[in-house]
Amino acid sequence: SKWQTELNQLKIQNQQLGTRDKQYAEEKEFYTIKAPLTGTVQELKGIQPGSSISANEILGEISPDSGLIAETYVQPKDIGLLKIGTKARFQIDAYNYNEWGMATGKIISISNDIFMQNGAQPFFKVRCLLDKNTLNLKNGYIGKIKKGMTLQARFFVTRRTLFQLLYDKADDWLNPNVIPEAKETKTTSL
Repeated sequence: SKWQTELNQLKIQNQQLGTRDKQYAEEKEFYTIKAPLTGTVQELKGIQPGSSISANEILGEISPDSGLIAETYVQPKDIGLLKIGTKARFQIDAYNYNEWGMATGKIISISNDIFMQNGAQPFFKVRCLLDKNTLNLKNGYIGKIKKGMTLQARFFVTRRTLFQLLYDKADDWLNPNVIPEAKETKTTSL
């Protein structure tokens, strides 16, 4: 009977401790800060354990772990045929495309307005999702595409025959009304 009483007391104590543990776990949720997405924390502000913070206070920035998104800058004269879902190929500047090939992807957003930086020519921001974040050599070596790398984007806007291409070139050379424009290559980044 003495052991039975002790057993019952220990069961009650165990149940109370379990309830208290559950209560502490729920309270801990109120003191834990969670990000809405996974990624790498960057530019963390000097918050120390035990510091108090207020609502909507910026604690740092998170670079998401989701697929790589390339932000490309397209001149207004070239934006007309681009649309969401258009396929693209990307020549990553860090990798010689003759050896590594090109990355592929598609347009996921096009800005509705133009942007200007430091008095340069206006441009539209076109965001593209890369299909893979790696490039492969023929021998199997893998090169990682990382955030911050620069690239050149090539968008598939139409199919043309060799005759059409040659005709356009000949027209550019022979037509006196066509004024050649200076070609400028835009560097874009991931």
